Amino acid sequence: MNFNSIIGQPVLVGSLKRAVQGDMVANGYIFCGPKGSGKNLVAAVFARGLNCRSQEAEKPCGSCTSCRKFESGNHPNIEVIKPTGASIKIKQIREVIAKVSKKPYESGYKVVIMDDADKMTHDAQDAFLKTLEEPPSNTIFILLVQNHNSLLPTVLSRCQVFNMRKVAIQQIERYLLEKTNFDKEQISFAAVSANGIIGRAAEVLNNKELQDLRRLYVSITTKIANNSYTELSAAAGEIVETRDDAEQLLDFLLSWYRDVLVSKQDCDKQVLVNSDNADIIARQAEKLDENKLNRIIDAIKRTISYINHNVGTKNSIDSMLLNIMEVYNG
Repeated sequence: MNFNSIIGQPVLVGSLKRAVQGDMVANGYIFCGPKGSGKNLVAAVFARGLNCRSQEAEKPCGSCTSCRKFESGNHPNIEVIKPTGASIKIKQIREVIAKVSKKPYESGYKVVIMDDADKMTHDAQDAFLKTLEEPPSNTIFILLVQNHNSLLPTVLSRCQVFNMRKVAIQQIERYLLEKTNFDKEQISFAAVSANGIIGRAAEVLNNKELQDLRRLYVSITTKIANNSYTELSAAAGEIVETRDDAEQLLDFLLSWYRDVLVSKQDCDKQVLVNSDNADIIARQAEKLDENKLNRIIDAIKRTISYINHNVGTKNSIDSMLLNIMEVYNG
């Protein structure tokens, strides 16, 4: 495992490599992205690189004693915090502060990886902020979040924030062809379904339910086109139960209506994100002008913003779908 293991994040990888090689490391980092976007892998490679003992330019080397300890899960300089129940609590933060205040067991950096850091309680963030403002020497905090808006502005301001970029379909396909034994048709479907999230593509390959779910997403666009709100609302209620469900549906709808807009320009269907449904997209493009499509896309973007700011998920989705249907059939 090294920086070459990270797919589709050139800016982030370049920045972290320079930090490791130049020993110019910040005290706090935030990697923001949805589940499956690779932020856990980035944190692991970065932590390993910071403690790699190799004299070579390329770190982590994977073969020094530090890298081998990391591989076995027994590196004494690495601490991982995860929520207990629904949140990361102040007790957990106090425990990790006590640990990092001591001298490291080995030379290098003490690295604290906080998974789902956006689930810290307010009290936990307050306690963490004090340490982040005056961290012990050679201590690095890596916060993994899906929504950095849940963190205090004072925490954000003391960290370098990196957003995980969506990975191109072609990159996902190449990666999966190299790493799995699935056939090309299955891999193409998974890559398209993943909406740029490589972990989600792997999940789709191994989960028939997710393949069926994407077909339901496509059926929602058909119900919108047919002006069938009762059926549309029932389908959305079946699909959207959690915030993650809502985010996945919104990602799909945004990619779908962008494809409809692109398809109006008589482009090669291979440029479409949802190229496996090019015929349905073309039929919908015939019914929608660019003004309506831009209004639909704006409605989806507004809903994404609402959900990122913790506005009620189901009500936001229902309101958006009704808005899209009115625009589509108006």
